[in-house]
This record gives sequence, structure tokens and C-alpha cells, in this order.
Amino acid sequence: MKIIKAHCNVCGGGRRQEVLREEVSDWNDDESGISSSASYEMIKCCGCEGISLRHSSWCSEDLDNSGDPVETIRYYPPETFRQEPSWLWELSCACSPGDRSVEELVHEIYVALQNDSLRLAAMGIRALVEHVMHEKIGDQGTFRENLNKFELEGFISKSQREVLEPVLEAGHATIHRSYKPSKLDLVALIDITENILESIYINQLRASQIKGKVPPRIRKQLER
Repeated sequence: MKIIKAHCNVCGGGRRQEVLREEVSDWNDDESGISSSASYEMIKCCGCEGISLRHSSWCSEDLDNSGDPVETIRYYPPETFRQEPSWLWELSCACSPGDRSVEELVHEIYVALQNDSLRLAAMGIRALVEHVMHEKIGDQGTFRENLNKFELEGFISKSQREVLEPVLEAGHATIHRSYKPSKLDLVALIDITENILESIYINQLRASQIKGKVPPRIRKQLER
């Protein structure tokens, strides 16, 4: 049994994994002296037992500073650098009955992240925030008016609005001004957006659930 250390999306980061099957394909050109190799490994995490495919390849023409071939490693499903929020499944309970739009938009943003589609993720974040505003306060005609009423109705505080505006502007710049956010930028955008989603949907849902479990106060009648 061959054990390697490889990325696991479920456990997060490098983990011990069993190689269930391996196929290696080598290529050499004697005339040019160029050679390459590719290996395909079906691997199983020793922790969560999740199964994925690891593709490793190198080419003699692609060398590092030391003159050694650079190895490229890809995973299928693609490697995830950030896990979906643990409360994502609760959104279907917090939103209108049968409406899974918010949950689906969050999931699609993470699919874009997983496939290194940073622009699509930024556009998705803006679309998600706009969808939430329309759901809660309707369409007020302009984006500025939507944001004003969103704050006025108490869905976000003044401080939350101040951090939300750059998120929305980043999405707008991605669509209209060829802006490409870095992964670090995307993490910040998602952190802010998820914080607001959790405040609007999840915390209110949990608070109502707790409220339903707490017994009411019994008022003592004053003796005459």
C-alpha cells in the first residue's frame, strides 16, 4: 500500500492519502532531447476517506532556478483554499419557503473560487448582495437608493454599510473596468459578505429558535 501526502478538500490542507491506482505516462523525443512525464493517481484520504484524482506532470523545458523540472500538480475536484461556511445549509430555512437562491449563489461563488475564476467570484458576490437587497427591500430604482433603504430598514448598520460599499464597488469594477481581484482580496470580500449574510439570515433564525424555547415569565399577581 502506497501512502503519499496530498491535499484533501474535506479535511483541508495536506493529509496522508492511500494511492488506490496509479498510471504513469512518459514521453521522450531523442532528436530534440525534450522529455516529459505525467502521472495520474486515484487517492483516498486516510482521515475522511474522500476520493480524488491527483495529476502530476513535468517537462524538461520548464525548469526552475536550480535547473530542475518544475512539477505541476492538479486535483480533481479542484483544490479548495477556502471551505464553504458551516451555516450554508441553514439558509434554506432562513429564507422564504422554497427559495434557495441565496444558498445557490453562495455555492456558485465557491465553485468559481475552486476553479480559480476570481473575476466570476467577484461578480457573483455583487450579484448576491444585490439579490439580498431586492429580496428584503425591493428595487428602489438605483443602487444607491437600494443601499440607503437597506440601511434605513435596519438590515445593516452604518459601520456595515461602510465596509459593504467597497465590496460592491469591487464587483462593479470587475464587470466594467477589467479589475481582477487577487485571492487575498477575494477572501476579504467574502468575509464581509458572509458576515452580513449571517447577521441578516442565520442569527435571526437562531434567535427566533431560542426565543421559542425560552419559557415566558410568569407575572405574580399582587395580593390585595
